[in-house]
Amino acid sequence: MIEEIKRAYEKTFALFFLANSPFMELDELFSKVNIPVVEESEKNKWQTRNILGLKYFYLMTEAKINRLEEDDLDKIMDIIKDPSEDNMKVFVEILQRTYNDVMCVNPEKKDEATCIGPYPDIKYVFDNDSIVIGFGKGLHFDESDNLIESETERKCTEIISNVKEKLLPEMNDALGTKICLFEE
Repeated sequence: MIEEIKRAYEKTFALFFLANSPFMELDELFSKVNIPVVEESEKNKWQTRNILGLKYFYLMTEAKINRLEEDDLDKIMDIIKDPSEDNMKVFVEILQRTYNDVMCVNPEKKDEATCIGPYPDIKYVFDNDSIVIGFGKGLHFDESDNLIESETERKCTEIISNVKEKLLPEMNDALGTKICLFEE
């Protein structure tokens, strides 16, 4: 039951997030300018889960359903059983009220940071009060395993830098939460 609620919550959050952020358009832009995607065999656990359904951006934080009130859990379970339009409106209302707690790294400890990582031996540090979105692109190497960065990839780096500098603060205000964009 909990896994079912978690999947439904994450799916609904993804739809809400994509409708209220520029990430779908950015993903399309990177695709149009032929930024290589990460090979299937090279994807980390978040890219493989692909909750957002995008080629380059992926959700790194998972829904912590245990942070929901019992009443909300019951309502979501009822909505899963009967996903009518009216019930989905209720789900969106629950999501809008709770996603800062459910989708953030660890909102109970806002003044601290937490390490999360795709692999047991590699961890990254993120603010606890943030929702972490990853960005991954395919990389090209020469025969000596040196990274080859094309003009297109440099443009991609410039766009991501602008997103972090200009768009994220606007998104943080619009969504009422902190979005952290992590480049892998």
